[in-house]
Amino acid sequence: MRFAARLKAPDEAHPLAKRTLQLKPPTIHRSIKLNYHMPREGFRTRLRRTDQLLPRSKRPQLLSRQFDERATALQAASKGKSAEDFRVRLRSIPHETFIVHSDGSLSTEKTTGYGYVIHRCGLTLTSGSGRLGLAEVFDAEARGALEWLRAELCLASSLHVGVCLDNLAAATCLRGMPANPSQEVFLEFQALATTHGATEIRWIPGHTNIAGNEQADALAKAATSLPEPADALPTLAHLRRTARQQPRDAFEAWWDASAPDQHKPLHLKPTTGCPPEPELPRPPASPAARGKVSSRRLRRLPREIQPRRCAAIMLMWPTKRANPSLLLPKDPAATSDEAGTLTDCGSQSRNRQRLRQAEGVPPPFARPECGTWMPRLDDPLTGTEHELERLSADEMLDGVGVEPPAPGPCGRECSGPAGDAAAMHEIITLQLGNLSNYTATHFWNAQVSYFTYGDQQQSPVNHDVHWRAGVGHDGAETFLPRTVIYDLKGGFGALRKINPLYDATLESGRPTVHKQDVVSPSAYQASLDAGEQQPPRPTGSSVRYWSDFSRVYFHPRSLVQLYNFELDSTIRPFERFGIGTELFSSLDKEHDVVDRDWRPFAEECDLMQGIQVFTTLDDAWGGFASSYLEALRDEYPKTCIWVWGLRTPLAGVAREKRQLRLVNTAQTLGQACAQASMVVPLSLPDGQLPSGVSLDPTSPWQVSGLLATAADSAGLPSRLAGQRATLLSDMAESLNTTRRQTVAAAAMDVGSHALDLGRKSLDSEMFDLGRPGRNDRCREKPGRVFSQLSAYRGIAKPEEAEGKGDEEQRHSRPVVGNPVIRRHTSTLQFPLLDSYPHIFRDIPAGETSAPVRTVLSTTTSMTPRMRNLRSQVSRSVALEERETLSSGLADIADAYQDGWSSGSDEDDDDL
Repeated sequence: MRFAARLKAPDEAHPLAKRTLQLKPPTIHRSIKLNYHMPREGFRTRLRRTDQLLPRSKRPQLLSRQFDERATALQAASKGKSAEDFRVRLRSIPHETFIVHSDGSLSTEKTTGYGYVIHRCGLTLTSGSGRLGLAEVFDAEARGALEWLRAELCLASSLHVGVCLDNLAAATCLRGMPANPSQEVFLEFQALATTHGATEIRWIPGHTNIAGNEQADALAKAATSLPEPADALPTLAHLRRTARQQPRDAFEAWWDASAPDQHKPLHLKPTTGCPPEPELPRPPASPAARGKVSSRRLRRLPREIQPRRCAAIMLMWPTKRANPSLLLPKDPAATSDEAGTLTDCGSQSRNRQRLRQAEGVPPPFARPECGTWMPRLDDPLTGTEHELERLSADEMLDGVGVEPPAPGPCGRECSGPAGDAAAMHEIITLQLGNLSNYTATHFWNAQVSYFTYGDQQQSPVNHDVHWRAGVGHDGAETFLPRTVIYDLKGGFGALRKINPLYDATLESGRPTVHKQDVVSPSAYQASLDAGEQQPPRPTGSSVRYWSDFSRVYFHPRSLVQLYNFELDSTIRPFERFGIGTELFSSLDKEHDVVDRDWRPFAEECDLMQGIQVFTTLDDAWGGFASSYLEALRDEYPKTCIWVWGLRTPLAGVAREKRQLRLVNTAQTLGQACAQASMVVPLSLPDGQLPSGVSLDPTSPWQVSGLLATAADSAGLPSRLAGQRATLLSDMAESLNTTRRQTVAAAAMDVGSHALDLGRKSLDSEMFDLGRPGRNDRCREKPGRVFSQLSAYRGIAKPEEAEGKGDEEQRHSRPVVGNPVIRRHTSTLQFPLLDSYPHIFRDIPAGETSAPVRTVLSTTTSMTPRMRNLRSQVSRSVALEERETLSSGLADIADAYQDGWSSGSDEDDDDL
C-alpha cells in the first residue's frame, strides 16, 4: 500500500508514471467489422496492479528547489510566548492592514473543511468556508488560504496583508517550496500573492484564545457537514494516510476474527507496531525513573556526612537503632549444603565503610538531611540458597518501590548516582574462572574509586552502567555491581554468599548443616572489617584468593559456586576445553543456567547496551564460556557481547601443559569469535616482560592487576557520563570494519610514556597469540591497520590529543581502503589503590593514580598469527575435531587479509 502511495507522487513525465497509465481505447473504423477491431486487453503488470490499489489523484509537477536566505523562522518561541507576542503586535499594526485567519478541520467522520476570516481594525470584513473531498487538514489549510486571497482581491486594495495560520507545515509551503500534496493550490496562491504585492505569512499557535483563529476554526468545523464536491479527486496526503491506515484496519479485523479465546476477555487492542511497555508492579531500576529525581544523581555529599573512605555503600548519617551491627553472629553455621565456604564464619570485603560496629556509625545508603538520596535495589532476602533459587527475578532484584526523594532542608533536591535514567545503557558483567575473578576484582575496586563525595567534583563516570541500586534486608539502600561470578569450589575464599547487607536467618524448620573448614580473612580484609583508615597493603604472599583484596559487596545472586570441581585439584583438574562444555551442558539441563543466573539481572535493565565477559581462554573455562556465549547469543541475538580473553602466564609450566593450553586457546577463539561481537585477548608475553613492568608471573594478584589496567582503560569510553560516552556496540563496530574481524589486539602504556601523544609503539603488547618463534621461518612484519581504538587517560587538556589527531582523523573517515581511527580522551587517571600491586617501575610508590594509554587494533598481522596458531595446534587435536578447528582459525585469518571482501554488495551504499 505504501508503495502504491509513492507511485502517485512522481510527475507525469516520470517513467513509472507513464507505465501506470491506462490503455487508450482503440479508434473505431466503420468499414471494419467490430470483432476484428477489439484488441486483447493489455497485461496488468505488477506495477500497474499496485498503482490501482489506490484511486487516481492529481500528480504534482517536477519543480526545482527554492531557497530564500532572507526568510526568518516562522516559530521562534514557545506556543504560549508566541501567542502573547502576536497579541502585542496586533495592537500596533496600521489600520489599513488586513489580518486574515485561516484554518482547516477534520471531523470524526474523516470529512474535511476550511474556513477563513478577514479582519481590519478589529472588525470582520468577510468570511467564508467550504468542504473538500478526500483530503487532510494540511490540504484544508492550503485551500482556505487560497480562497481568502481570492476574496481579498475582490475587496479594496490594501497596502499590506497579514496571513495567520496555525499549521506550521502549510505556512512554510505557502511562502517557500510547495510540497507535493496540494501543490497546485500553493502555486496558485504564490502567483496571486506576487500579483497583490505585500503579503506576509505568519504562524500563530492554535487554540490559544486568539479571536480570529477561533472564528476560522469554528467555520472550518461547520464546513465539514457540507455536501462533498462532485468532481473532487483525493489528495496525495489523503492517499498516504490511507496507505498507512488500511493495513492497520486489516490487522484489527484479522485479530477480531482470529484472536485466541483466552485473549478475547482481555480486550487487547491490536497493533502492528511495538506495543507499549506493560504496566507491571515492578518499579523502574533507577530513582529518576521512579520519581522526578534530578538527572545528576550522586552529585556531592556535604563534608560533614562524607564517608571516611571512598565506598559505593555510603554511610551518611548516624543510626538511632540500639544495635547498629548488621553482621551475623560470630559463629554461624552454614545455612545449606550449597552455601559451603561462602557462609562459614567468613567475613566479606566491601566497597563501603564497615557496617559495624560502634555507636554513631550510619547504616548504608541512609537518607541524609541534605545530601544524596541513594536508590534502592533488592527485596529483603531471607533463607537459604535453595530459597534464593525459588525466588523469582522480581523478588530477588528490584523490590517494592519507594517514595521519591523530597527536597532537603536547604531547598535542594536530594539526588542519587550520576546518569540520566533515560539513557542508562547498562553493561552486565560475566566472570568465568579464577584468573578472571582476580582481574574483575581489580576492575570493581577501580569502579569504587570513581565515586565522588562531599566537595569533590562530579565524577566523569556514569555509575549506573555497571552498578545497580537496591535495598538490604533492613531497608538500607545499597549500590552493587551488575555481575554474575562463577568459580569452582574453594575459589571464593573467605567471601560469604549472604553478606551483612542481607539476612541469612532460616525459616522455621530443622536445617541440614554441612560444615567445612573455615577460611580466615586476610590481614587486609581484617583491617577493613575493623574500620582502619590505613589497612596494610596486600602482598603476593598474603593474597591467597581474589576475595582477599576485594573492596566490593556482591548481591547473593551474583555468586555462583560450581561444586562439580575443586580449585587446583590434581585428581580431577579443570583444564580441558571439553570438560568445560560438558559442565555447562549438564548444569543447563538441570537448572537452565541463563534463566537462573543471568536473566534476573538482564530484566531489571532499562536499556542494556552490552555484555562484558571476563574469561580465561586456555583452560576448561574456555569451553564453559563458549557454551555460555552460545546460550546468550540465542537469547540476545542483537546485543553486543564483548569478551576479555585472559591467558594464564606460562612461566614454570611444563611443555605438555603449554601445548594443552594452546589447544584450549585455539578452540575457545574458534567458538567465541562466532558468537561474540569482539574478543580481546589479554596476556603477558611468553618471553621478557615490558621494560616498565616489574611483577611476579606466578602471582595471579600481580598479573591480573596489569590485565585489569588494560581492560578498565580500554573500556572507559563505554561508561563515561554525558555526551562523551560511546556505546560498547559502537566500539565493536569501529574495530570490526568488515563484520568478520572479531579479534582485536591490545597494547598499553603506563606513566610518562602514556602522555607522549606522538609515540607510535607501546611498551606492553597484550596480544601474544601465534607469535613466531625463533626457529620459525615466517617472521612477523608490520601490517596495515584496518581500525584502531585509542583511549588516553590523564591528559590534562583532552583537546590537545584531539588536535594532535586531526590529521589522522581526516584519514579515518569510512572510505574504502582507509583505516578507521578513533580517539577517546579523559582527564581521569587510572587509580592505584591500596589493594593494587606495585608493578610499574616508572610510578613512585606513593602515587595514587597514573596516566594510561591503551590501543585496540585490527591489522593484517592477525593473518600470519592465526595461521601460525593453527599450525601449532592442528597435530594436537583429535582427528574428528581437527577439521572444524582448522576451518575456524582459517576463517579468522582470512578476515584480516589485505583487500579481503565478503563478495557481498550489502550496505555498499553506506560507504
